Amino acid sequence: MHPAIVRYHPFDGDGMLHSISFRDGRAAYRNRFVQTDGLIAEKEAGGPLWAGIAENPDVAVRKDGWGARGHMKDASSTDVVVHAGVAVSSFWQCGDLYRLDPLTLEDLGKESWGGTFPSDVGASAHTKVDEHTGSSSSSTMRRVLRTCTTAWWTPIAALPTTCRSSCPDPAAS
Repeated sequence: MHPAIVRYHPFDGDGMLHSISFRDGRAAYRNRFVQTDGLIAEKEAGGPLWAGIAENPDVAVRKDGWGARGHMKDASSTDVVVHAGVAVSSFWQCGDLYRLDPLTLEDLGKESWGGTFPSDVGASAHTKVDEHTGSSSSSTMRRVLRTCTTAWWTPIAALPTTCRSSCPDPAAS
């Protein structure tokens, strides 16, 4: 929605969902920006607050942020899946999962996974949904702790199962 601070990269764009529905021989189209915390903050500020992927993080106005790299805006611009009747949008660098009505694109707030969502690191894009069980899974990586976390969300149980494992240490290679 706003220009880059220094250098734009397509991955920096704010997430916008498009919906086309068909009923009684007619098509209806809607689109909507995903109302992320970052987008709301930048709209209030009237301009960009975070550096993009092709920029030095030091140029950011705000030094907080999201992502595996940290200090980035969660644009929720990479992936969308429909799980348990809700569209879930995510960001490629790990962030919050934003929930929207898949037909109206009404903002339904952030996914909380029953209060167990890893809000300190977020979830990566490319959430997977098992069409046979209705479960979804997403993963994240905590670089400092070198642990990988995968959470499976089952709408029937309404509580996720989390599995933690050691990640390879790039310095040991």
